[in-house]
This record gives sequence, C-alpha cells and structure tokens, in this order.
Amino acid sequence: MKRFFLFFICSLIGLAGQLCAQGHFSHIVEEENVNLSEVESKFSAWLDLPENTNFVMFRDETDDLGIRHQSYQQYIDGIKVLNAVVLVHAKDNKVISVNGDILSEKVQMMSTKHPKSLIVRVKDGNTVSTRYAFEKTTDDHTKKNYIDAQTGEIIKTVPLVYNADVAGTATTMYAGTQPITCYEHEGMYFLMDDERGIITLDATDNVYQIDYTKVNQYATEAEADSVLSEEIVNLINGCAYIHNTSTNWNSSWNMQLTSVKIDSIIQNANWYTVGEGTADVYIKVKNASGAVLYTSEYYNDPTFPVEIVLTTPVNLTAPPYYVEIYDYDAVGEDDLIKTIPIATISGENRAISFSNVAFGKINIKSDGKQPLLDAHWGMGKTLDFYKQKFNRNSFDNQGSIVYNIVNPHRDTEGLSSFPINACAIPVAPYPMVYGMGMNSSETTTICTKPFVSIDILAHEFSHLVTNNNGNGGLEYQGESGALNESFSDIMGISVKQYAMGSNDWLIGNNVMIYLSNMRSMKNPKNSNDGINGALSGPQPDTYGGQYWSDPADISNDNGGVHTNSGVQNYWFYLLSEGGTGTNDLNNQYNVIGIGIDKAAQIAYRNLIYYLTPEATFEDARNGSIMAATDLYGRNSHEVQAVVNAWYAVGVGDNLLPTALDRVSDASYANKYIRNGQILIQRGENIYTIQGQKLQ
Repeated sequence: MKRFFLFFICSLIGLAGQLCAQGHFSHIVEEENVNLSEVESKFSAWLDLPENTNFVMFRDETDDLGIRHQSYQQYIDGIKVLNAVVLVHAKDNKVISVNGDILSEKVQMMSTKHPKSLIVRVKDGNTVSTRYAFEKTTDDHTKKNYIDAQTGEIIKTVPLVYNADVAGTATTMYAGTQPITCYEHEGMYFLMDDERGIITLDATDNVYQIDYTKVNQYATEAEADSVLSEEIVNLINGCAYIHNTSTNWNSSWNMQLTSVKIDSIIQNANWYTVGEGTADVYIKVKNASGAVLYTSEYYNDPTFPVEIVLTTPVNLTAPPYYVEIYDYDAVGEDDLIKTIPIATISGENRAISFSNVAFGKINIKSDGKQPLLDAHWGMGKTLDFYKQKFNRNSFDNQGSIVYNIVNPHRDTEGLSSFPINACAIPVAPYPMVYGMGMNSSETTTICTKPFVSIDILAHEFSHLVTNNNGNGGLEYQGESGALNESFSDIMGISVKQYAMGSNDWLIGNNVMIYLSNMRSMKNPKNSNDGINGALSGPQPDTYGGQYWSDPADISNDNGGVHTNSGVQNYWFYLLSEGGTGTNDLNNQYNVIGIGIDKAAQIAYRNLIYYLTPEATFEDARNGSIMAATDLYGRNSHEVQAVVNAWYAVGVGDNLLPTALDRVSDASYANKYIRNGQILIQRGENIYTIQGQKLQ
C-alpha cells in the first residue's frame, strides 16, 4: 500500500499575517528580527499549541559556523509529550529558523492521566491518537514498549538494537596491509588504541553469555539498564585481549574441521562380521566433488567414545563437505558405516551432532585473528573520519571508548541473529558486535564472510552517533527508521571513500560470497542483486515508487526501515555524483553533483541539528536545505543541488524554498500551477507561494 504524508505549506508575513504550524513544521523567520532570548515567547504565535503547554530547553550548542542551536521539549499539563521537540537556530543572537514536531491539536486523551506517564502519539495509517502511557524496555532489552496507563495495552513499540542487514568485513581481509595503532605492555602488543580510544576483543572462546533473567526481574527501565550494563561489562571481561610479539600483525582466518567424536556405533550388516564386535573406525573428509581431503588412521577395536583429532585441520571454504565413517577390514574393502553431510558452515565454534547407526559430533572451529585486524583498523579510520570531517570525538562527542567485540556466541535474545549480523548495542558501554558470517550450499542469499568491512563498521558506529545527535535520535521504525538506516549507510560509504580513496557506492559487497552487494546506493533497485533474500532485497529509489514498503506496517521490518532507506541513499548518491533520468513518478530530473565531501557535510549537519525523533522524508528534505544554506549560502549551487536531488527521488518540488512554512500534515501534492503561477492549497484556502491568501 502506498502511503502519503500530508504537508501544509504557508509563510510568515510579518506579525499580522502569521499562520500557525501543526505537527511537523519548518519556519524561516529571519525577517522577523526575533532575539534568541525572546524565542520561547514566540512559540504560541508561531505554533498551534494546546492549552497549558510549556517547553523546557534541553540543548544549547553553537556549531563551528557560529550558528547557535537550541532544542525544546514540549509538555502539556506538566507531562512530557514523547518526541515532541522544537529546534531553534540563531546567528548573532537573531533567530534564523525554527523547525520540529509538536502535538498541536487540542489533546483528546484516549486513556486516564497519570503523573508518571508520558503523552504518546499512536499512528494508525494516516490517523493519530494520543494516550497517556508508561515506557518500559522489553526483557531482552531489544525493544522499548509504551503501555497504555489505563488498559495496560502495548500501544507502541520501538526497536533498540540496530541490525545492519548487510554482509561485509574489512581491513587485512579486504583492504590489504593497512597501518594500525596498537598498545605495548611489557614487550607485548595489543589491539588497543589509547589515543583514539579503541579496544578490540575476541569473543570466540568466551563462555559468558548475558543473563537476561537478571535484567528481566526489574520493573523500572533505569534499574534494568543498570543491570544490563553490568552484564555487558561481564561479557566484555570474558573476551580475550589479542596480543602479538611484534608490531607487525599477520594472520589469516578460516573455519576448520578439527575433530570427530564418535560416541557409539550400532552393529549392522554394513560392518558386522563373525568374530568382530567393535568397528575399527576411521574417517575420510571429502569435498563437493568427492575428492578426499583427509583420511585418518584407524582405531583397532576401540573403546567408545573415540575422538579422532585431525592432525591437519581441513579448511571449510566451499560447502558442502562430507565426513565418512568407515570400518577398516584387513581383507577386502572397508565398510562405509555412515556419511554425514556438512551443508552449512557457520562462522563460529560449533558442534554438528549426528545419529542413526553412528552417534557423536563433528567439531568446527574458527581459526585465525584476521577479522579482528579488520575491526581494529576500520574503527580507527571511522573515528578519524568523524574527527577530521565533523570535529566529532567518538560516537557521543565525549570521547567514549569504542569496544569492538568480534565473534560472540549467539543467544536466544539480543544476539539471536548472529553470526550473520553486526549490531551496535545502545546500552553502556555501547559495544559494537560483529558476527563471522555463514556459508551454505543450501542457499546463496545469506552466504557471507565476517561482518567487519569498513562500511559495516562505520554503519554500526553511525547508529550510535544518531542515538547521540542531541535531539533524541531517530526512532527505528517507519520513515524515521528508514532515515536512521540511511544515515548509517551514508556515513558508511563516506568512510569507505575516506579510507580507501575510491568508492563503488555498494554497502556490504566485500562480505557477500555469491552476490555482488547487500545495498547499492547508486542503483537501489539492484540492492542484493535485485533478489529478495533473508538479509536484504531490492530498494526503492523513489518515495512511494517501485519496492516502496508501507511505513505503517510495523510488522514488516519495523515499517521497511532497511527497504525505504534506499530513497535517501539515492538522494545522497545523486547529490554527490549527479545524474539525469525519470523517476517512478514520471518526473524528469537533472542533478549536478557537488561531491561526496560536501554532500556528507550537509547530511551530517541535518542529522545533528535539524531532525526530531519521528522525522519524515519531507523533514529530511527541509533540514538538508537548511543545512546546505548554513554551509554554502541560500542562493548557492549546493542548495539547488540538494533540492534537485530530493525532487529526483520524489520528495518535494525542484524550486528553491522562500519564506515558506512546510508542515507535513497534508499532502505536498497540494501545489499546482494556474496561469503560470504556483499556488498552494491548504484546506479550502488558496495561497500564493509568497503566502498571500487569494479570495
């Protein structure tokens, strides 16, 4: 189902002709000459506010361009309105613009007021209701639920763990020999970077798993968060600090068949002979074509269980493989007792059990430390990128340590999708976690190498940047969730360009074994090679166009967050590289690119200063225009390129904004041309683009 957001467009024409904003809004108020100290008193004139509304400022920051940014949280009757934020931007103490997302209509609550609750807006298609609700994190700490204060019904759920939904890794595996910084202690060298604040850890042999029962017993979110943080610290403490005797780190990585343990064998016609009571067992390991890769010695009349340890482990790179168990016969041919196929190679230590005639398990282990080198180098380049390009110090801009955890054990809750995933855990101390991938002869769409490529590392890190943007992040569902994913892809591809000096506009291509990419920013419709798979699939390059996923259908990937991200991804590609064509709305476009460096500056500034937690694509358009205006001037080529690129992906027109009030509670399809004049319809009224009401 195609979903359209509605956008009211009106202008501010002095004090006498003001139009009130509702919902998502964006005002340019430079001509009103408002002092920053007076801005809060102007909210009631500019915004259509319910009675007993007040605002509390929670952010006041001046950026490197001298523009001051203040953020205000909305309260009604003293109760916080979830994600209702007004963003104020000023220079030389004069307010330039105001944007945000407010609860504007008269509040008709659907549940009973409670002093410790929040006011939560609940979306059902294009309708919105407001309720009093409590906030509670789920037992596995992967979601945050909002529970109706009267009925106890869960009315809204927001994911907390951000998956990547990509297949990739980097550094020595994918980037050749690269410089890294390591930490020396008593003649040993560790994968630790004290200057940047990076600690890279190996979880391969870590037996500790997060005890979710400890977390689940607490009723309040603060207590649960505190206990979960302790559990994460315990997980970190159980990991190994990798060290080397030299500053030159050389390693490889493979999944290896290391041993076969045979617990028992049932006698049958295949091997039982008169006078023989025990099979004289040995094994052969064969590849898909039947070539023998390993043959063990045989065990004469053994006492079970018998563990056959391979003197030379077999590297498992291209399944399927077959383990054959034989009974040795001194006279005649040996008897084949059982064949055990290995169709899937998971990138973690595991045991494959077998039964029926022969009983036991095959042991497969991860061998080599190369993925840790990928993670360590890649995170260093990611931090360097953020510092050099945006003067940002770590994900929170406070210099927090970055923990890389490589090859964790999967669990039944927070890490249940491993090893074919990577994630950023949004709970202190905020570790990045990377799986080792999977190879299977049964399906090609999920076959990956370790998830440590530089674009994936930067993608995950950028989720934490988004969480710490100062305005409440971007909720991980619907349009805001798609923007959340897209900003991570934008920064992932930008770091890839920064680190490698070139750019293929592909996310996760290094880690995919059989497919060429997980996501294509240059051609979103060819993401995952245009195949719907378990990890990814084709994406839209136009808002509401082919492959668009209904943002209201939260049951489908939280409203298509990994699908609809293709729209802003393509916007960023066009803004960087330029392009011409006709989009899915049959609109012809021509974008002159400004380069990836300028495009990244605009995207980052938009994320940090101009977006509220429930931002839409129209909000992202408005914010990026303001960000480009800040950086390059209102009448600059860069601003026009931003507008043209959004038009190319079906968001807004291709006209430079004037002093317009853009409010996304009505369709932006309400603009039309009559007698050569652009007119805007709001309800039953018609306005010129300058804001003059026509009779």
